[in-house]
Parts: sequence; structure tokens; C-alpha cells
Amino acid sequence: RFLSELDLGFNYEQLVQVRFDPRGLSSDDRRLRVTDFARSVSQMPGVNAVALGVPPLFGRASVTTNVEPGDRRGESRFSAEIVATDSAYFTTLNVKLSAGRRIASADTRMAMPVALLNQTAARLWFPEGLAVGRRLFVDGQKAPITVVGVIGDMRLHGVTASPQPTVVLPLSQTAAGGINPGLLTVFIRADGKRRAAVMREVELLDPSLRPAVQVVDELIRDDIVVKRFQAAVAVSVAAFGLLLAAIGTFGLQSYLVTQRVREIGVRVALGATPSEVAFAVWRRGMTAAVIAVLIGLGLGALASEVVRHQLFGITALDPIALSSAVLILLVVSAVANYLPARRAARLDPILILRD
Repeated sequence: RFLSELDLGFNYEQLVQVRFDPRGLSSDDRRLRVTDFARSVSQMPGVNAVALGVPPLFGRASVTTNVEPGDRRGESRFSAEIVATDSAYFTTLNVKLSAGRRIASADTRMAMPVALLNQTAARLWFPEGLAVGRRLFVDGQKAPITVVGVIGDMRLHGVTASPQPTVVLPLSQTAAGGINPGLLTVFIRADGKRRAAVMREVELLDPSLRPAVQVVDELIRDDIVVKRFQAAVAVSVAAFGLLLAAIGTFGLQSYLVTQRVREIGVRVALGATPSEVAFAVWRRGMTAAVIAVLIGLGLGALASEVVRHQLFGITALDPIALSSAVLILLVVSAVANYLPARRAARLDPILILRD
């Protein structure tokens, strides 16, 4: 339920994306053909909005480059993801605008180079909170680029994929060779009743472009199913490991009780009560368990950086998660140590000493 209600930064309902795999076309020809394709789609009945952009949603491919915020090169250097779009992208996907303006149709190659930043990039590069109006340099772009707006973070590559610092460039100001033409995607928002018909028409519109039509909400649903399966597997493995730990603790303590039978018999013969015997055995086992938990916490802290990217919704050192794990381990250890301790308390000292 948590994943289903997560804000992805855009509205994916009734949204369709079309990817292309044409053969034998140059980058310029491919862009022109895809642009004509999008124009034709916009005239279909039932189509409410059409946009062009890079990269496709929930795909593995992305465009990354180096960005240098500031008025001069060399002040600082960051890695960032590049998104290139037309002016209709933000209304088609309903992307939230936090400050400034969106990309406009007037942002052509002859106009001043502009860009948008997502909130992650704006906070990282301009922590004083004044990103709009600032300039930055992007590898592959000779002139400095002026930031004209800040948009909300978008989860472009998966439900649990953390938003990366992102620079959004006007597609018209991006050289054809600067963007992988294979990532150029048409985004379509269609009426629910007409969506299936629109998808069929789109597939037949220009077969030479080899269009692949994808329903975005189905991509998201599939991604959620995969994440839930992975979570179920992780929980199952953890539960099995906990069961093995409990069995191991019980077996070890039972063995130690067997080895200390004569000592226990002597203690009881000298006046130790059954509860004192049980507590002594239980305390020794719990001492070992606490030491093991502390060692595990230390090793977990050292390994937190390795597993950080595999977690979602919590940090690797989340205090609530760690406290819960420690509590569960100690409760299981307490139960596993209690059973051998109870057995030790029931030993008959007369029989033990006689043997």
C-alpha cells in the first residue's frame, strides 16, 4: 500500500509512452520523424495531450553528464541526470512547478540557453535557496545555461529509485548528437474510453519507426509487484535465519546444560533453589546473546553503505528499525535460553550425584 500511494512527481493515470527503434536513420532524421509522429498523434480523436522527451519513464537507460554550477567553470563539479523535453512535457505529465517557469516554445536554439532543475539539484547546488536566475555549465554545451525554473522531484526509473540531481533542457536547444536518439519518447495522455483505440492507431501510424507502446500505469504496477516480491523474499530469508539462530541457541544451551549436570547437582545440593539454577543458566546464555547482538550492530554499521541503495523508506541506520531488530533478537534469544534453563532447574540432584 505504501508503494502504491507514493508520489512519483507526475500523474501516470491514462498516460501512454511510445518508444522507437528505427533502423538506418541518422540522429537528425530520427528526431524529425519522431516529431512528425508526435504531431500526427496529437490530431487523433481521444488524445488530450502529447509531448516529446528523453528518457522514457521506468526504463533502465538514462543520460548523465557533469554539471558545474556557478558563473565560472571549475568552481565545483557534480554528476547529474539530463532530461530533454519539449514545452508540452510538463502539462502532459502534470509535473509540479516549484519556482520560476517551465520550458516554453520560445526556448529555441536561437534563444538564450535555459534549464530547469529538480528540487534535489536545487538544494544541492544552491543551498541558499536561490536557484532561479543562477547559471551553470553542462558538459557538451559551450555557453552557460540560465536556470529559469525548479520542478518537483520525479521518480523516472522506478518506484523506489531515489531522485537524482536532474537538469531539464529544452529539446530544441539540445544538439541531436547530444541525446541518444534511441531514448526519444512520445508521451500521450488519452481518454480512458479511447485509450485502447489510440494505442492501436499509434502502433499502425508509422511501422518503419517500430513503435513500442507502453501503458505507464502498467509499468508502475509491474515494478511494484517486483518490489513486493523482493521484499517477501527478504523477509522469508530473514525469518529463516532467525529460526536457525533460535534452534542453534537452543541446541547450544541444551548441550552446555548437559555438560554442567554435575555442577548443577552440586549447586542444588548446597542449597541453590530451582529458580536460582534456571536464572544462572538463562543469564549465561543471554550474556552471550547480548554480546553477539552488539557485534552484529557494529558489523551492520560498517556494512550500511553497501546496503544503503537497496533500502527504501528507511535509512540503513534507522533507529526504529534497528531497535525493532534488536528487540526481536533478544526476545527470541530469551525464549531459546529459557527452555534449557527450565530443564536445568528440574534436574534431581540425588540422581545426578548418584550417577
